[in-house]
Amino acid sequence: MVVVQVLYSSGAKTWMRLVTGVEWLHASDAACRCLTFMFVASLHLSAWLVVLTTADRFVAVWFPLKAASFCSQSRARLASLCLLVATVLFDGHIFWTFDLLPEGRSASQRGIERRNDTSTLAADSIWTHARRKTEKKVSNALD
Repeated sequence: MVVVQVLYSSGAKTWMRLVTGVEWLHASDAACRCLTFMFVASLHLSAWLVVLTTADRFVAVWFPLKAASFCSQSRARLASLCLLVATVLFDGHIFWTFDLLPEGRSASQRGIERRNDTSTLAADSIWTHARRKTEKKVSNALD
């Protein structure tokens, strides 16, 4: 079902643009954010559902006597619900970090304007720190 959602959110958008001439991502900020969230969340859900299914099959093959107690339908529903909640939390940033840029404006121009935003500055400093730390670890490992 999630794979179908990925196809709908990407393929249907393209099909509607070709048929009607309207690009829904460019309709409004809300449309841009919602469609992007649906697409990204669908991609993450489909990948992680494969991981959950693989874990379920692993338990069934390697622990066949315990599989009946571990691999129940209620546990699968609970794991899927936890995955859905985690995906919404993980991808929820799209609703406040994505903007529809006016025509003729580039993302780099928009980035210059957003540098004064405290949340952007905090996120930049966290990512810069993480990148520097990772680079240091990699260089230490290569030495």
